[in-house]
Amino acid sequence: MKGRSRQLLVPLICTFAIVQSLTGQEPNADKQKQFIYVLRLVPRLYADSAWTKEDKAALERHFVRFQEAIKSGQLILAGRTSEPGDKTFGIVSWNDLPVFRRSIPADEFQSNKRRFARDAAQPKPAAVVVIAGVNDVYQGRSAASVERELEAMYDAARAARIVVVGGSIIPFNSATAEQNARMHAVNDWMRAYAAAHPSDVVFCDTRAAVAAPGQPDRLVSSPDDLHPSPDGYRRMAAALEPAIKTALSRAPSLQ
Repeated sequence: MKGRSRQLLVPLICTFAIVQSLTGQEPNADKQKQFIYVLRLVPRLYADSAWTKEDKAALERHFVRFQEAIKSGQLILAGRTSEPGDKTFGIVSWNDLPVFRRSIPADEFQSNKRRFARDAAQPKPAAVVVIAGVNDVYQGRSAASVERELEAMYDAARAARIVVVGGSIIPFNSATAEQNARMHAVNDWMRAYAAAHPSDVVFCDTRAAVAAPGQPDRLVSSPDDLHPSPDGYRRMAAALEPAIKTALSRAPSLQ
């Protein structure tokens, strides 16, 4: 029965870990939202004996995240009924910590200070993920100009007490050798900048995450030779998760 009580919590914990990783404060909210999930086992998992080693290993990983949720104060309560597997259910309740997604179109990158203040600094998140520069390289801008624009956003985040996760420029399959050279130059600059500013910038090699094995200048898969496939985006998310956790551990607003 003890094992089954953990099994009930898996679906929620998977969702929760993603939300908690990108914590921020909801703008113009008078009261923090709260959510309740009612969870039931799928038929395959009614019997404790049906759980495989892979199921149990995945469960343990989720419970590590669950413990982090308790420490962060987001978890409100968790419990389950004592009926057999086909009848039991669990309830988990937690405080919402929303994620904001913003983008700066390629033709507006030069005005990033204004856009960053409105779209990122104003909501006052604990951390922000910045992945930018590929369109600028595509349009012929120099590596130095991209670095200046990125540094302006990093400086704005620092002024707002927001920790930055800086993602490296991802490849596109039609890039020329010269375009790839500029992307690598910017990525090297980002890595060095993060190393020199460890308290407020965390580097994440999103390029390596989505690149084909042994081919750092090509996407592992792509529907159009320009953008990652869904699998590529999943790889990027997996690479970003530990970087975001590191950023949150350094966020002034969460200390």
